[in-house]
Amino acid sequence: MTAIRASADATLVAIVARNPATASAAAPECAVFAETAAMLDAVRLDGVVLAVPPAVQVALASAIVARRLAILLEKPLALALVDAEAVRAAAVRAGVVAHVDHIDLFNPAWQAVRAAAKAGGAVQRIAGTFAGNGPFRTFAGRWDWGAHAMAVCLDLMGRAPNRVRARRLGVYANGELVEATLDWGAAGAILTFGNGAAATSRWLEVETTAARYRYDDKAAVKATVDGRAIACAATRPLDAALARFVRAIRAGRPDTGDLDLGVAVVRALAGVDDALGIAR
Repeated sequence: MTAIRASADATLVAIVARNPATASAAAPECAVFAETAAMLDAVRLDGVVLAVPPAVQVALASAIVARRLAILLEKPLALALVDAEAVRAAAVRAGVVAHVDHIDLFNPAWQAVRAAAKAGGAVQRIAGTFAGNGPFRTFAGRWDWGAHAMAVCLDLMGRAPNRVRARRLGVYANGELVEATLDWGAAGAILTFGNGAAATSRWLEVETTAARYRYDDKAAVKATVDGRAIACAATRPLDAALARFVRAIRAGRPDTGDLDLGVAVVRALAGVDDALGIAR
């Protein structure tokens, strides 16, 4: 709610909230509903921003795009590949704007590193850690944090890996850490992710034939090449994602390209589960 209220280009006119604390935080002019269907029936909307668990998101997304409304989806898109593909198919059929909030992709530091690495020779090796002590949600920590790790890695490489392998680094009372190895033949990635870490890490390092590039959202200097700073804006990633969503709505054209990456992320995480022997 905060990002939308702070936007000069968007107005928060309605929310769905069953939590009294969330409902009470809404501005007086913002209508509050207990059910999404009731909101969709009562309020004229240009777009809907979802902030719900992936298991809930699949059904809600289908109902929203069926009304030809733009939608900004949470990551991961779904917890099963068949559901992710169904969301993409429904949005494409409806001809709507459907974006996915893979939040690191909108971080100016990542955008600067990605652009520099793309111009800096062939990718050879990638390493990264996206992990924290929590959050502890209704779905697995490897899917929560892993969606961030996979999104930046697949966004950089532009295609699915040839092979995904994985092993557990630790399982704790409330969390887990997983190491996934992605293989593209000439390039490979080792990614660590999960909600069982002692502290929060959010970084990706890319080694090309020319240099070493690093995105580190928790560092004082968030974007570097061979240790030297890369200039980048200070825009908050969520603000950038919301502004992009608004621009797409105003453009008045179907925009579902994000869903290709969203499906690819779910496919890669399903590959991690397969490698770990976890039934879905």
